Amino acid sequence: MIHPRPLFFLMAAMLASPAHGGDARLLAWDESVAARKLAWVSGDKDVPIKDLHPLRRSHAYPGNAPGTPLVIRALDRTAKEGEPPVTLSCSVPVAMERPLILLVPDEAAPSGLKALVIDDSEAGFAWGTIRFLNVTPEELYVLCDKKAVQVPKGLKPVDVRPGGGQRNIGIRIDFAKQSGVPVYTSLWEYRDDTRSLVFVTPSGDEKRLGEVGIKVIPESK
Repeated sequence: MIHPRPLFFLMAAMLASPAHGGDARLLAWDESVAARKLAWVSGDKDVPIKDLHPLRRSHAYPGNAPGTPLVIRALDRTAKEGEPPVTLSCSVPVAMERPLILLVPDEAAPSGLKALVIDDSEAGFAWGTIRFLNVTPEELYVLCDKKAVQVPKGLKPVDVRPGGGQRNIGIRIDFAKQSGVPVYTSLWEYRDDTRSLVFVTPSGDEKRLGEVGIKVIPESK
């Protein structure tokens, strides 16, 4: 039999403990970001971030109380005398259970970074989903298998879920302003037990490879 007083104190301690939001994972936009010296601010501790990579998610870092920004400290940036250390604050919606923080270079920012927070929960980004994010300055039309979607500029996620198990699917991308002239076509392998972040990027100096570049971050169960 459990004595009522210890049970009361246990319940009181649980209620007094701050609730924490979902743990967050990180993704570097490119090698320059992955090479940065950064730390995850957890309470009063700085936890060095050692697993940043442009092609895979980091392990999970502890979240804060719901509604509290997540903070990353730039260890390789020196603050001016009398000012606090250089940090990047990432606002996360209260209802977001498992954020993915995409770190992008931004030399105009004190930290040299900006953050895009993406819902990476299984409810918000289900298995079997292909999530397109448009990095180009143009609006896109994407034909994924037999499903056509409009993908706006500005890194706003658009999801497509073809379904149908393991198979090959056709992918076609057009600029909206010149619809009917594909800038990318390919066959992709599709699986119901995988989800993929797909960044459509400007081709830059690699125009010989096509009008757009494709960067895929897959994850399997």
